[in-house]
Formats: sequence, C-alpha cells, structure tokens
Amino acid sequence: MPRFKLTLTRTAKGERNGIPVEARQDDALAVARKNHVTGPNGEPIEKKHIQSKPHGAIWIVQGESSNVDNMIKKWEEFGNVTVEKVEL
Repeated sequence: MPRFKLTLTRTAKGERNGIPVEARQDDALAVARKNHVTGPNGEPIEKKHIQSKPHGAIWIVQGESSNVDNMIKKWEEFGNVTVEKVEL
C-alpha cells in the first residue's frame, strides 16, 4: 500500500476560526478513517501519526492514492487548510 507525507498548512481563515487543535485533529482523523486511510504501517490512524507544527501539521499515512485524495478534498473543502501530498 502506498505511503504519503501530507503537509497541512492552515490558511488565514483556518488560523482565526478559533477551533482548538485537538478538535481539528479529531475531525481530521474521522475523515481519514472514513476514507480507509491508515497510519504509516497499516495500523489504525491515531494522533501519534500527526506531527503538529506552528501553522499546521505533518501526517504520514498509508492508503490507496484515490482514498488519500478524497480525504484531502474533504479537509480542504472549507478553506481552513491546504495540503501538499508527497508519495514516500
């Protein structure tokens, strides 16, 4: 199964929306699970797979490219983050 590094960057809208990081991560993890995206070694995706950064995060994930793309599309839907996807 392909592995990807996803670099999430919060937009200006995302920076000021006031939603706590924990809640954002919980929502993002739910979307990942719904799209059959796992942690880097195929295990269930969890917060330990998220490396928080001052203005975003880095995720290492595993899954079919189309599933990862669907997850990214959902994450970017409201304009709070942009995501760069790189296959590892």
